[in-house]
Amino acid sequence: MEARAAERGTLREPSAIASRPFEGEAQALVRFAQILAASGSLQDSAREMLEVAREAVDADRIVLRIHDHVTGDLVPFEGAGPLLGDHPPVTVTSGQGVGGSIWAFERGEVVIERDLDRGAIGGRRRSTAGMRSSVTLPVSSREATIGVLTAGSRRGDHFAPRAVELLTVAAASLGALLEIGRLRQEIEVERFIRERIDNFVSIASHELRTPMTVLVGYSELLMRGEPSIEVRQDWYSFINTESRRLTEIVDAFLDVGSISAGKLHLSIMPVALGPLAREVVARFARSAGHEIDVASGAAVPEVLADPDRVRQVLCNLLDNAVKYSPEGSRISVSFRTDNARGRVITSVSDEGTGIPLGERSKVFEMFQRGRFADTVTVRGAGLGLHIVKSLVEAMGGEVWLRSRRHRGSIFSIALPAAAHAISGHAEAAPQSA
Repeated sequence: MEARAAERGTLREPSAIASRPFEGEAQALVRFAQILAASGSLQDSAREMLEVAREAVDADRIVLRIHDHVTGDLVPFEGAGPLLGDHPPVTVTSGQGVGGSIWAFERGEVVIERDLDRGAIGGRRRSTAGMRSSVTLPVSSREATIGVLTAGSRRGDHFAPRAVELLTVAAASLGALLEIGRLRQEIEVERFIRERIDNFVSIASHELRTPMTVLVGYSELLMRGEPSIEVRQDWYSFINTESRRLTEIVDAFLDVGSISAGKLHLSIMPVALGPLAREVVARFARSAGHEIDVASGAAVPEVLADPDRVRQVLCNLLDNAVKYSPEGSRISVSFRTDNARGRVITSVSDEGTGIPLGERSKVFEMFQRGRFADTVTVRGAGLGLHIVKSLVEAMGGEVWLRSRRHRGSIFSIALPAAAHAISGHAEAAPQSA
């Protein structure tokens, strides 16, 4: 930068405000302390602190930029001042040369620039966002520079040493504020993880205890005496049912672990949805006590998916429908083709309790189950729909629901149509000479 266009001064340590600060400066210092002690949101607190600093030094514009560790850019975080509307703060990229912001960030120095409207870089007049003078200060946290604070004025020689000193305190206060925000975020993440773990342990122990109690109870009865064949058959049936349930619970936990760790294995191939759905429905129809059917009609196109995972998805959706529907009600599996998007949509509809509007955004989350009066007795770990969503999305699909309270629910999954995918691949393939 030409010497006549900018003047750089260095203030390595935040110097103390003069022993007898002006009234405005003293009020600003008090407000900085009050904002740091308050429990407001990080964004609102930063905005308020910037406005206090701007008014204290009579700046026309002030912007806080945070360093992006991935791109190396200085990204606007918050700002204040009447000129922000006409000149929104922009990202300062690391490749823009050694401008004031880059210099302040990389060297940890205060940069004062004057008569900016007369400056030029590389033969081109630089953009100054309406400012004629500015001061840029490093913002630090834990002894590391994490961003910069830039105040600007439409006057050519505005920022006196006293104003720079107050802005230095403002930069230090903003660094402390960002550090407090980071610590609060870490605490919230730790609390969230702890709550999820506690929830997992509670649900897992509850869900595992019931089948284990049945298994232990009936096995002890079998060892105590010689009941009749009919009674033994009943007991064996109970043991078999609960053993299968125990296996399903453990498998669900293992699936969630694989999905979370990114170790889910898929074997993608063309899958005929109609026969697969009829197979799953036949399994449920034998024991569910509901009227379950697969809609007939035109042939259903094949999809590109993992057949075992599609079977698991349908089982989970039907199991969910059975749990939340009164015995004897109708459950239906239907299909339709979305030619415009090259996919096949499978829907499972029921006549059950439905899902309240406030609960619908949660049903696909881990360990989330309906928490209303007519579902409190329904057993489940709250993993089935989470697994459905994870598996469908892993196969390149989408899942959604429609529901009306006491009128039932419709869960739909969309998977890529095999013919469309193969056709699209063929069209994109280069032609041989």
